[in-house]
Amino acid sequence: MLLAILTGLLLTMATVAIHSAGTSWWIAKLRQRGKEDETGASLRTNWLLSTTATLLLSLQLIEVLVWALVYLLIPTIEGIQTLEEAIYFSTVTFTTLGYGDVTLSGNWRMLSAIQGATGLLICGWSTAILLAVVQAIRDRVESD
Repeated sequence: MLLAILTGLLLTMATVAIHSAGTSWWIAKLRQRGKEDETGASLRTNWLLSTTATLLLSLQLIEVLVWALVYLLIPTIEGIQTLEEAIYFSTVTFTTLGYGDVTLSGNWRMLSAIQGATGLLICGWSTAILLAVVQAIRDRVESD
């Protein structure tokens, strides 16, 4: 079980690093764009929110794929035989949907629990970023 916990913590660190890099890059782009256009006319609300949500979801899909690849690479994990199964299991675990039709057994079950907790953290983080963008838009509109 210790190996599963350590693996989960390393994957959590990788997940946070991916999300941090992606969201930091996006925030820098938004700040740069905001400085270029003080009036905010070029930042259409729908485009900005759609692009932000798509970027955040793309980051989460990359993170899910990293976990899925690890599930495939661990030879003692039973029940996950294909890349499709690994991605499916990783996605329903990351989102804490957890259908239960594909599960890990033995000591590796702890890995899926850690992925679920990591997914909750990342989904909350993404929600916070999207809310911050909405608030920035609102603040800009109110200041005009």
